[in-house]
Amino acid sequence: MALCGIVFDVNICKKTIALAKPLDMDISKRAEKTRVLIHRKLQKDQSRQKKLRFKIAETISEFEGAYCLVHDLYVQEGYLDPQPGGMRVTSFSLEPGAITFIGCAENDVLLTVTLFTDARLGLPMDSLYKAELDMLRNGNRRIAEVGALAVKSSAKLKFHSPVMQLFKFLLLYVWRHLQVDDLLVVINPKHRKFYEKVLSFRSIGQQKAYDYVRGNPAIALRLDLKWDEKRFFLGEAFGR
Repeated sequence: MALCGIVFDVNICKKTIALAKPLDMDISKRAEKTRVLIHRKLQKDQSRQKKLRFKIAETISEFEGAYCLVHDLYVQEGYLDPQPGGMRVTSFSLEPGAITFIGCAENDVLLTVTLFTDARLGLPMDSLYKAELDMLRNGNRRIAEVGALAVKSSAKLKFHSPVMQLFKFLLLYVWRHLQVDDLLVVINPKHRKFYEKVLSFRSIGQQKAYDYVRGNPAIALRLDLKWDEKRFFLGEAFGR
């Protein structure tokens, strides 16, 4: 058979087409299988992500879950000796101005952080950085401290950036409901890069030994909320 000067052997063409069909179908089936697997994985990831809820602790079980989580992590990191009740609770935790934020899934507290407002007891970090805090107070700055951050290892495996999500929830609450100018934190220097590079905190004090965590090294950091609020909402900071 000739077409436009090209000669085709019909029998050869039929054989070629016959051989090609199973291959094309096989490729198509593999592609469809891959697509289905990817779709299922995405659905599974989204389902897991939806199960992680952020809220302010309200019930006894939520507070217990948060305090137990902090206790276990602090013991693991060498910040605290094991306590009989298995919970890390301080006088600051029981102050009316203390707000405990949690991330939970199916009633299981997976991560937590507490916001301490500057009230009658001052802030936990006053014991180590009172001079630095008084400078802010004397400048008519309203301050608050964030602490008692703890995350279950399973949360890091199951969910995407759970700590960033928790901090975003906390910061949105602070900006919308509290008149706070500066958010302060005392951390182990090994976590400094995360707080400075990702959360935009800046150092306000020298490294010191902190009795609050069994004499482990600590450094004070500050986040100017008035300066960084616009950056946050524009997505230019805090893990855009």
